[in-house]
Amino acid sequence: MKLWGLSKPQIAADYILLDEAQDTNPVVLRRQNAQLVYVGDRYQQIYEWRGAVNAMDAIKTDAIVSLTQSFRFGPEMAGEASRILQQLGESVPLTGNPAMRSRVGRCNPNAILARTNANVMTALIQCLDEGRKPHLVGDNKDLKELLWGVRDLKQGRPTDVADFFGFTSWESVVDFAKTTEGEHLTMFVNLVQSKGEKRLLWAINQSVNEEEAEIVISTAHKAKGREWKNVRLMDDFLKTREARTPEERAEREREDAALVLCDMGRLDLAVLLNRPLPVDRLRDNSLGQRPRRGP
Repeated sequence: MKLWGLSKPQIAADYILLDEAQDTNPVVLRRQNAQLVYVGDRYQQIYEWRGAVNAMDAIKTDAIVSLTQSFRFGPEMAGEASRILQQLGESVPLTGNPAMRSRVGRCNPNAILARTNANVMTALIQCLDEGRKPHLVGDNKDLKELLWGVRDLKQGRPTDVADFFGFTSWESVVDFAKTTEGEHLTMFVNLVQSKGEKRLLWAINQSVNEEEAEIVISTAHKAKGREWKNVRLMDDFLKTREARTPEERAEREREDAALVLCDMGRLDLAVLLNRPLPVDRLRDNSLGQRPRRGP
């Protein structure tokens, strides 16, 4: 892709349609002679950490058209999403499908979504303890490599796992996770300390094919493009991480909101930012959806 971009290519077309423009490779934004149409949601950028840029903020266009109706969920869910959008500065509300009725509350989920790998494994253990057959989305190589890294460090061997770079023992990782710089590892370290890496590796290997599964478990990023009837959202979306400055805190809250909005598209979940709403309303909510009866 980089070499292609350096060649300053011109695409032989009259029109170029760019979807998911909020998570765009910068190479794609090079000037073209064709008419460009960008489609995306500036509030759903979730791959900035991978080098993607938000084309919706980086470009100037001759015209803008807002597509504000979702046909995946009902007005109730649209109202919750609009409240998040309002906190992000958006004045145009989202509208839902009048033929569907969504609700916030407890349900029997078809899928569980988490922000972090640690909470994916927490949900996995819970499902296995309940006797349910789970399916983990993706090849889960990243989860296994993390746990293999723990095993190596506990046995005094160096590991090439990026999260543990520079550490020579598991004890040093545990100590690091207690600091502000290591807070991103805290949840994972606590899980390993309570469950043990052997049990977690065993649990991952219990994942069955999706066709055989009673429930699907995924991170929000891996779930992009998927949808389920009933979804439970783990509470790690609602825990604001430590920030050194007000600007950094605001940026992290924007990232949190983007993930939640992206997961709204999974059909059935309602989780809002933890301010100004009460935290007990937000934590561990689930949402179900059903057809609206009658006119």
